Amino acid sequence: MNRVLIIGEDSGLSDLLLPLRGLAVQATLAPTAEQASSTLEGYDAVVAPLADFVAGEFAADSSIRCIAVAEPSEMSLVSASLGQTIDDCILAPLRAEDLLLALQRPHQARTGTPLASDTIIGIEGGLAKAWKVVSKAAGFDADVLIQGETGTGKELFARALHRLSKCSDGPFVAINCSAIPSGLLESQLFGHVQGAFTDAHQDHKGVFAQADGGTLFLDEVGDLPLELQVKLLRALQTGEVQPLGSESSMRVHLRLVSASSRDLEEMVRLKSLRDDLYYRLAVIPVVLPPLRERGEDMRQLIDHFLDVFARKHGLPETTLRSDAREVLIQAPWPGNVRQLQNAIERLVVLSDRGDITSELVTSETQDKSGDSSSQPQQTGLSLRGRPLRDAMRAIEAQFIAE
Repeated sequence: MNRVLIIGEDSGLSDLLLPLRGLAVQATLAPTAEQASSTLEGYDAVVAPLADFVAGEFAADSSIRCIAVAEPSEMSLVSASLGQTIDDCILAPLRAEDLLLALQRPHQARTGTPLASDTIIGIEGGLAKAWKVVSKAAGFDADVLIQGETGTGKELFARALHRLSKCSDGPFVAINCSAIPSGLLESQLFGHVQGAFTDAHQDHKGVFAQADGGTLFLDEVGDLPLELQVKLLRALQTGEVQPLGSESSMRVHLRLVSASSRDLEEMVRLKSLRDDLYYRLAVIPVVLPPLRERGEDMRQLIDHFLDVFARKHGLPETTLRSDAREVLIQAPWPGNVRQLQNAIERLVVLSDRGDITSELVTSETQDKSGDSSSQPQQTGLSLRGRPLRDAMRAIEAQFIAE
């Protein structure tokens, strides 16, 4: 039975004691951190408001699991504290089943270094709904489908889901299904044995075998050809994969997280995606909104990337003028967060001693924001009668010039 110390003055906490005991959790209540800091010995975990951990109220050794209870508005601070002062986080209000899921996750010793790779900006804003689904799904083995436009952070959410899951001690393996030629995809997914085809000079473990015991992230899963969709469905249903050229199958146990920037329901309607595979992938669907629908998160994202790239490029201070900030906020950003991130790094590098002006922002965002009004205009370039190679060179030269 887990022994847990819960800190807080909320009168409703006492109502958790009986449900927790039914879940094999023996909980003790303490009203304040001051009263609890000297009584941590013998407990498996301490649960307290995030502010208590941030204030350094607990100097518990890493063998005691530190679980923060946070409001949605505090999630950016949570991202900065994970791995440093806390091990896990539960969104308020504290519920018995959420605490049990947190206790069941693998416990890794805190390193004192924030888990920057899992930092998701906007959890308290436009991503609140998606984060709530992901954090809930992490405690179960059900497959998750993350959908959203390119650049919205699908892999970031997949990695956060892996870290919060029971298989976080295992590997996280990612593969982009649209980036691999269709002729090589089956080998990449399921592996092959030596001699399976002309260039198969040795055995190769596919990503299913590589991710055994962990999480497999299939990005752009909607780009899989139909013949591979059948084999993927079979692997998911049986838990077995058969490498190319092998007469035997091997069992794998993993958590599948898939993602797509395409409308998979429309693909099912058009028969380019098997409906049985879609329903198998989308046991728990998560939809990430585009950046244009996350206006409240823009300022926070801009400040975050400015800080990241100023430190990366050794600038002691970066100043973004207020009018320049408004230009960034008003841009459409069809490439979403990834495009914004790349643009801000470019601005930091090109700025004059870290001073980013509206003129610089305008010059670096026009023709890059996807606004049709800023696209290069048609010119009088004529390609009629020219050899293909000469025509391609002429088009390239014109494109570079524009």
